[in-house]
Amino acid sequence: MVKKVLITGGSGMLGAHVIGSGNNQTEWYSISRADNQNYKADFTPVVYDLAESDEIPVLEGLDAIVHCANSRYYKEFDRYAHDIFNVNIMSTFKLLEYGKKLNIKKFVYISTGGVYDLSAKTIDEKTSVLINGPEFYSGSKLCAEIMVNSYRKYFNVTILRMFFPYGKGQNQQNLFPGLIRKIKSGEEVVLHGSNTGIKLNPIYSEDAAGAVVKAIDLEGNHVINVGGDEILSIRDICGIIGKKLDKPVNYRYDKLPAAQQTLVCDISLMKKLLITPKYRFKDKIETLLI
Repeated sequence: MVKKVLITGGSGMLGAHVIGSGNNQTEWYSISRADNQNYKADFTPVVYDLAESDEIPVLEGLDAIVHCANSRYYKEFDRYAHDIFNVNIMSTFKLLEYGKKLNIKKFVYISTGGVYDLSAKTIDEKTSVLINGPEFYSGSKLCAEIMVNSYRKYFNVTILRMFFPYGKGQNQQNLFPGLIRKIKSGEEVVLHGSNTGIKLNPIYSEDAAGAVVKAIDLEGNHVINVGGDEILSIRDICGIIGKKLDKPVNYRYDKLPAAQQTLVCDISLMKKLLITPKYRFKDKIETLLI
């Protein structure tokens, strides 16, 4: 039976891959601020501004909502707090109410690993979240998570906390495009905590999208970390990028407390309920170098 799914952020890196990862049993409706999305995948565009508009166009027979949208100004709190609030919090409320009104069966919310308290250990889903003093973006995501969870009596909810997704079409403000830019220009790359820098487990966009697609059919209510299957330090990552670009990397060291030296998530639950990552960083970072 064909599922009817509304997705936000369909013109972004993750959303575009989610639509492209679906099968012919999914009918996608993709919300965007303007009718200018990349039409490589089969979907129906829905022109709607999550930050400004009021009523979402009614789509009868909707089965699920996948909320991938994120404020494009997520790193500019001082100037664009209003946009971050509207896209990350207010639009989530609108979509939840919309889903309740249309009797959807599933709501998938794309959150961030930034909601967790910093830890010297691998971060699993039981790790405490940042209640006091998270920066505004992570705080907005955590607020949205709380709202999403309160709608569990109306439909099944899955919250996916993303840890460093990367791939073609990524926002240039994100970590990997920033590192590439610095290595190309010869700028310093700061290594925090040790001579290897912070450790993380990035996930390629197609793997992350596969997890999202699987989550649509997942029964029950869940919070799941989404990350890659290999642990890399910032130095490892820069070494791979520098080799691909045939450029030396200029490092500077900055000691941090031990609790901030790892941003690695436990993906055991993801592997059990969703997918096992297929792609390695050294093979797929080239998609950002083209």
